[in-house]
Amino acid sequence: RSAPDALAGAGEAAIPALIGVLRRDVGAQREAAVAALVRIGGAAVPALVRSLDDGDWEQRALAIDALARLGDPAAVPALVGVLSGEDDDLRARAASALGQIGDASALPGLIRALGDRDGVVRWWAAEALGRSGDPAAVPALLDALRAPHEDMGTRLTVVGALACLGDAAAVPGLLALLRDEYLVLREAAARALGQIGDAAAVSGLEEALYDEQPTVREAALEALARLDTPGAREAVEQFRRGEAGDWPFMALGQER
Repeated sequence: RSAPDALAGAGEAAIPALIGVLRRDVGAQREAAVAALVRIGGAAVPALVRSLDDGDWEQRALAIDALARLGDPAAVPALVGVLSGEDDDLRARAASALGQIGDASALPGLIRALGDRDGVVRWWAAEALGRSGDPAAVPALLDALRAPHEDMGTRLTVVGALACLGDAAAVPGLLALLRDEYLVLREAAARALGQIGDAAAVSGLEEALYDEQPTVREAALEALARLDTPGAREAVEQFRRGEAGDWPFMALGQER
């Protein structure tokens, strides 16, 4: 049994000693100290927050991970502060942690992080905003869809985040994406529109049944089936009768 494990049994009284292990030891001992602090619970949050301001990179990274596992909103201001730091990886870890905690007060910081210089930070910020459940994030996520084309990871994550939020305000931006030059984005947009389930998407999804790529056509068909409105049902029935043209049947490997 490691020393940190033994200390954890002492409860809150062991917090200073465990923070000491986190600051001076390396490797497995540090990880054991973090696990012990997480077992102690919310009482360890203030000490972990203080450890974000000093120490080496590993100490700060482990503290962020511990705060994510604890899920205490009291850690949000400090983690938002990390989003403004110089280290790309620590900013990414902080964005991920904020997504796991899921507190609304993190929203402004995560929105700013959508414009971070590092793609991984942008990815985690978008992921966190999708998990937030807060429709106030939708306008910023729509703005992020207009990111440079080479930032494919962020744009795909943004589409997934909009799908998770399920807000109809995202529909026009996702419909525009059905005409994007990149097929993975067109496919993702079609699936997101099906998940959101707003009838305003029917005409755009019906048009996507004629997309040149079979995966996009299939995604549009599945989305229309999920919408299950009169217009969507009519489009699906027309598709299945073969009245929508040859391309959709090619997508399913059928013959007219």
